[in-house]
Amino acid sequence: MVRFFQQSDQDFEAVMNSNIDLEFRPDSYFRPQKLELYLLSQVKGTVLKRKLQSLFAEGRHAEVKTLLITDVLSVGDKKALEAYHPMFMGGNYLPDTDGGEVEIARICIESTTSDVTSVFAKPDRGRICYRVVDEYEGDTLTELTTMMSDEPLTLSQLTDFFLNAWPLVSVLEVNFEGDLDGALGFFRAESDFYPDIDRLCRRRVVQNFPAAQDEADDDTEHEEENLFAFHNADDSSPLGVPINDLLLMLTPTSIRATRLGNALIARHEHYTIRIEVVPPESRESVNGAIRAVVRMVTELPKPLVDLFQGKEAELSAAFNAFAALGALYSDKGIVRIGSRLTIYEEEDAWRTLHLPLLMYTAICSVEAILGGIKRTFTKTAPRSGASIWTAGHFEQVNQYLSDICFCTTSNLEFNCEFGLSEGTLSAAVWNQKTALFQMMADQPHPELGGGLFCILQMPHQMDDQKRLQRVCMQLNNMEMAAHDLPPHFGAWCPGNLGNNPAYIGFYPNSMCAVEGVAVNSAFWAMRRAEWANAILPALGVRS
Repeated sequence: MVRFFQQSDQDFEAVMNSNIDLEFRPDSYFRPQKLELYLLSQVKGTVLKRKLQSLFAEGRHAEVKTLLITDVLSVGDKKALEAYHPMFMGGNYLPDTDGGEVEIARICIESTTSDVTSVFAKPDRGRICYRVVDEYEGDTLTELTTMMSDEPLTLSQLTDFFLNAWPLVSVLEVNFEGDLDGALGFFRAESDFYPDIDRLCRRRVVQNFPAAQDEADDDTEHEEENLFAFHNADDSSPLGVPINDLLLMLTPTSIRATRLGNALIARHEHYTIRIEVVPPESRESVNGAIRAVVRMVTELPKPLVDLFQGKEAELSAAFNAFAALGALYSDKGIVRIGSRLTIYEEEDAWRTLHLPLLMYTAICSVEAILGGIKRTFTKTAPRSGASIWTAGHFEQVNQYLSDICFCTTSNLEFNCEFGLSEGTLSAAVWNQKTALFQMMADQPHPELGGGLFCILQMPHQMDDQKRLQRVCMQLNNMEMAAHDLPPHFGAWCPGNLGNNPAYIGFYPNSMCAVEGVAVNSAFWAMRRAEWANAILPALGVRS
């Protein structure tokens, strides 16, 4: 059988060590181009596309015209070709391009039906909208299949987007367990805009394919350590995180959860959450060695994506007021809902805190925001309901914090102030040198009902509302990084002063049984106040 790519030792070295310009960026996808390039970008079938390329190169234009007509073969003729050999199916079942849309890259695999997965791009009000498509109505893709940018993507950005939307390495692992040579011969990446995309895809496979770990030379010792740790971990615990526990917890629910590599895919009726274990950007931190980071990302339904377009910061700031366990943030130009858990080596809180926190986030974080948005547009009354959080919970938090900051408690509320500079640890009045943290049991969520509402208000103020909205979005974007940060299960939005940033979260009544969640939330708020106090001046915001 003829392979797309036959690997030798020399090929392996060439793929790994030859220079690839990761920052290469085409000038445009849409400027006038040669007729043959435009026509080729509109052809779906792999066999036909390659034949056309050959005929164009040889100047056989009469035959090109004949073949172009066959691209709109009758259903009967198409079935006859496919019956002759399924390879003629390759690419023919991709969705049609929309008006102005072009194919900028594709990956073909040597399956019986020569399946094709593609990236389409089209101009959209001064920006570029991308989507990854397959021949199975999206069944082989993750939910993170769209993005936007202000300019064409770099080669590295396009490849990362493509391989996150369609898990090439996972496909190869299933078909070629331990056989890197077979895996590299099973696919080819093609692009009229990115000449090196095939080489970069092969490098990604060589770096991440399990059998190749001992052979691949990573760019840094840290990256090599993380890759080794991941690929040698037990499948149920990537990077030491027992993600299969979460899979078992979600099994009795209506959520359809499955494993995909180092991720868990949780499918709800109208959206899907990708829960992925990733290595930290730096293992060492002032708070101890970081074991792993768990990111939870949800792509919004298309009507909401369209609603946010051009108003990302404004609408995110408004609708993050409904945040419970996740935040609206901007990921490469697309607004998504995200949460993050940074897990440290010395922590022993998986079963008592981390696992239930991830489970409840998978169940209700997106519902909280989408439900709040729906109630806003339909003018539906918010849910009510009493909280089961009590003065006892607030007193427990008070016992931990009263020695280090000024605190007050009541039956339904806990208040404390975190000093942001030396000498302000016991300030009795909220001022520009303290951050105010409150927990309230009398503030039901409009979608989730009764629970515990938490808000951290920073003293930094901005007169420009649009600037405040942009700063809140920047903070939410930064919270998703795989860094030494407190757990991110809430959202930054405008605070009660109207011109200050605040971080809010909400724990539904069902989470009251999670041991220590209130106390931990208070300590997370303290760390977050310190972090924001350092970050905001860097963003040009002063207290």
